[in-house]
Amino acid sequence: MNSTVIQEDIAYIAWATKLANSALFYGFIILSPLGVVLNILEIIIFQMKRFKKTLMGFYFTINCVTYVIIIIYMTVFNFSPLYKVNFTNVSDLSCKMYFFFMRSLHQINSSINVVIVADRLLFILYPNKFKFQKNKKIISLILFGLFIFSFACNSPNLFFYLKVSVNPLTNSTTRSCTGDYSSLLSRGIMSILFRTTIPFIIMLIMNIILIYKVLKSKNKMRADKNLSQDLKFSFTVIATTFTFLICLLPNVVYVFISHIFQVDDSIKQRQTYTAYLFALEIMTSLVYFVNYSLNIVIQIIFNNLFKNEFFRILGPLFKKNINQTSSMENSSSIKTKSSRKT
Repeated sequence: MNSTVIQEDIAYIAWATKLANSALFYGFIILSPLGVVLNILEIIIFQMKRFKKTLMGFYFTINCVTYVIIIIYMTVFNFSPLYKVNFTNVSDLSCKMYFFFMRSLHQINSSINVVIVADRLLFILYPNKFKFQKNKKIISLILFGLFIFSFACNSPNLFFYLKVSVNPLTNSTTRSCTGDYSSLLSRGIMSILFRTTIPFIIMLIMNIILIYKVLKSKNKMRADKNLSQDLKFSFTVIATTFTFLICLLPNVVYVFISHIFQVDDSIKQRQTYTAYLFALEIMTSLVYFVNYSLNIVIQIIFNNLFKNEFFRILGPLFKKNINQTSSMENSSSIKTKSSRKT
């Protein structure tokens, strides 16, 4: 008997794969269309006159656009394996491009949230002091620079390739995207630092300072009507970025575990561990996928201006349905009474 053959946990691999595919199916089939519709609605509201002149309207619009792009991108590529068409493992090129753009998009989203909370913190600390904060052209250049930086950080993904391996016990073929040690190490470091850890720490620290400063100066700012609206935006930013941090945390754990697996050759049950990582990736992805799809709920709860516009647009639809239901009930009641009389 060949002692070098690694005994993979076939039962666990089947369970983890089934769990991940079920989560993919029920999660994405519900959240994807809902997320696209709600984010487009949010974009429409932030393009209205009441918000269009504000920098927060500008920021939140960009945020929603990135959410829509990420939702569609993840749905197309992550949902496809359920139909036996895995676009990520077709060729070396698809392998490179999928991870390059996916990781870049997630990092861009993290960068946007960092910029949003930094803008509010600067405003609270130094109200109306920095003119560039209200200059959309300068802010656009800053964001564009961060986008380029995100693409540069994820360039190690362009050195990945498609690896095909066969399990001698089951004769099953596994196709995976991987790279040499330096590419794996570079991608892991970049992902840990610039996609998760650094944005997480920066946003956490800035949010703590922002909460303290907002609570300390809220009475003074409320007395100034010009600053009152910006104060309301500050509370919204605190709520949205804290929600983002909470939803990002499980994926931070996944990124660390995944990096250890990729660079640690002492892990022998590679296919079993790959199945575990696949399930973990899907479950943690669904957590922040919920945030991408239902971010409008935070706006409705914490942003009164947004809530007013939301119900102003959708209010007539609700009233129309209520009136139709009421008229149907009245008609049914009249018919019942007339039938009783006869």
